Amino acid sequence: MLALLFVCIALFDWFLIKSKSKVEKWGGLLLILLIAAWNVSANFILWWADPFVIINMALGWIQ
Repeated sequence: MLALLFVCIALFDWFLIKSKSKVEKWGGLLLILLIAAWNVSANFILWWADPFVIINMALGWIQ
């Protein structure tokens, strides 16, 4: 379910990037597709790292 939320956020970002130059547009699209693929994979592959787990491991010491 969280993957769908991230895909919606990515689509919103795409509409913001759409008016930029061609290089920035393709770079933004590639980033959005990679993030979406990562999140969908985290939902369907059990051993795949969830983005929230990675963020917690990286920034968990802040708590």
